[in-house]
Amino acid sequence: MTASTSTQEREVLRLKLAKDKSHHLPNSRFTNPWPSDKTLAKKLLADEKGPEAIFPNGTKVDAPAALQLTWLGHASLLLQIDGINVLIDPLLTEQFTPFPFYSLKRYSRSPCTVQELPKLDALIISHNHRDHFDCPTFEQVSGRFPDIPVFAPLGNKPLLESVGFRNITIADWWEELTMLFDDADGTFKFACTPAQHSSSRSQVDNMATLWSSWVVEGPSGRRFFCAGDTGYTSQYNNPTKAECPAFKQIGPEHYMCGLNVQPEDSVRIHEDVGAVKSVGIHWGTFMITSEPVDEPPQRFTQEMEKRNHGGEYAIISITQINCHCIHFNYSSSATALRLTEELLLTPSVEKLHLIANMANDASTERELLRQKLLKDKSHHHNGRFINPWPSSSVPKFVDIFKYIISSKRPNPAEESVKQGKAPEVVALDHKQIDEPAPLQLTWLGHASLLVQIEGANILCDPVFSDRCAPSQLVGPKRYTKAPCTVADLPHIDILVLSHNHYDHLDWNTLKEVSAKYPDIQVFAPLGNQKMLKSLGFANIQISDWWEEFSVPLATGITVKLACTPAQHATGRGLFDKLATLWCSWVMEGPSGHKFFFSGDTAYSSERNNPTKAECPVFKQIGQVYGPFDLAAIAIGAYGPEWLFLGVHVNPEQAVRIHEDIGSRKSIGIHWGTFILTDEPVDEPPRRLQKAVESRGHEAADFSVSKIGQTTVA
Repeated sequence: MTASTSTQEREVLRLKLAKDKSHHLPNSRFTNPWPSDKTLAKKLLADEKGPEAIFPNGTKVDAPAALQLTWLGHASLLLQIDGINVLIDPLLTEQFTPFPFYSLKRYSRSPCTVQELPKLDALIISHNHRDHFDCPTFEQVSGRFPDIPVFAPLGNKPLLESVGFRNITIADWWEELTMLFDDADGTFKFACTPAQHSSSRSQVDNMATLWSSWVVEGPSGRRFFCAGDTGYTSQYNNPTKAECPAFKQIGPEHYMCGLNVQPEDSVRIHEDVGAVKSVGIHWGTFMITSEPVDEPPQRFTQEMEKRNHGGEYAIISITQINCHCIHFNYSSSATALRLTEELLLTPSVEKLHLIANMANDASTERELLRQKLLKDKSHHHNGRFINPWPSSSVPKFVDIFKYIISSKRPNPAEESVKQGKAPEVVALDHKQIDEPAPLQLTWLGHASLLVQIEGANILCDPVFSDRCAPSQLVGPKRYTKAPCTVADLPHIDILVLSHNHYDHLDWNTLKEVSAKYPDIQVFAPLGNQKMLKSLGFANIQISDWWEEFSVPLATGITVKLACTPAQHATGRGLFDKLATLWCSWVMEGPSGHKFFFSGDTAYSSERNNPTKAECPVFKQIGQVYGPFDLAAIAIGAYGPEWLFLGVHVNPEQAVRIHEDIGSRKSIGIHWGTFILTDEPVDEPPRRLQKAVESRGHEAADFSVSKIGQTTVA
């Protein structure tokens, strides 16, 4: 392809290439689909010599003001194009840590800090290797620019969210993205293009996320190409000397490129993409591989001159020649390899856990499971939602009619209230609430909670009205008073809702909350946005199961929320049954304290469930997010059990949820406030106590509290 190729022909080729998914493997991983890709054998790496620390001086790029590149070390770049500033693969810390026990330190200092950078308009990520995807640097960038647009290849969104970014676009090879920026005129184009590389941050997520190169084009037509991290032709198991075809496809002309791979192959990429000028990167910063550190620019210069590109390059920055391999892509140094092989040759439970959690961020195994679960949309059905498990059985109208005509009179629940068996209501302990522990829970009756986690105040399913019904004239009425009003609560940062049933989503209470906190951040499952807008809320985030959110607060802290499944149902009228989603919630503070809110859920139905199947989601929640320091788990509204265990739990099942999620301490909720079902109002805590003892737990592990009482994790 030449520079004169028509725009239409280019687009036809791009669309053709975009349809080619040969780099997608059937096991949800990725591959380099070319014969030029061959993995190095471990035995070849083991014989390497240590690197020599000889650092050459560099020269500055003489680039036009409309297109300017500043090398920040290794593969980190500041691209300035047509008035915007784009940061690429920033790594500005003094070291990156591929292993808990082994880290690579700079031998040349970082030229700046994040705070010293100009205003940034966009961030580009090529892949998730730690020398390109540095969480400490990213946290500084997201802290300074929380709404910065971030562009990254497939699979990287969860980790980017975990470091505070919220405006994230992920892309497959050959996808084009257009952007407008406030500080610049015209449309900018970002194209995710192929590279020949790999990805992973631990031993268990090899090739689970995609890698890429990137093309950036400004409104003036100036183009920049960044190779990210790539190979070109393998010298191992490549008898035909096949070359990676992607770079010829990425061409034609680019005004400037940042290149890596071995220097001679960098020159071939320079030619393939049709660069006017190229800058060598991915060298001179960390001793990742064994070549002398001044060798890359020397070989690059010689090859450019040899191939008659004398005025087309600049040595401000070219790769380690002994490239990353797939299996040990942190470092090919003999020291790091020996440390890893020692773990593999003499395994133990502790060492295997260490390998599985090599990253200093969240466990990769957990994240891979969450991504797998996130892709499962079996709970979406014909524009509504279902519980996609054998353990579920939602009551039908005929079942409810049968229950009504056969119900005992007098109602056992009503009789127990008359006998004074309702739970005690106490005044809020404002001293404890105003000076909270790192994680504490105040039960406000039924499923209403004030969760305080590391400086954040989160209100869950608040219901302070006298009745949980469409009207305050009829419907289930409180038999225990609310311990407070909305006005009595401390400042609320976040409102969390589990579903739209009247005993969890109360119109009157939420109107008061929106009036007091019009800009409060609200989180609710799918389908609830319209109702929440009508209640006066403006900052609403609706979500599907297994979606995560990093929520920055005005106090400067960031709280993590995850929308997790529950086995339940929804509906507020005759025609909206199952039209909105239901969920449970996970909350995590910046220091790692974790809380689980069950919302309203079932565990195992007694109807249409001959195998006694149990709801699988709580074990999954435990695997992805557990263990939990504190949990609030429903224990009531189950009688008669033949009818209601399809959507509610009994105390014995609540203990199973406590175990499945790995909760260290749980409080029983969803009882003691409204008469929704037949069981005596004091039965849930009595049965809970017996179930806790029978399962071998301490009484304090899972108990109940007074309404209004605060429980510290």
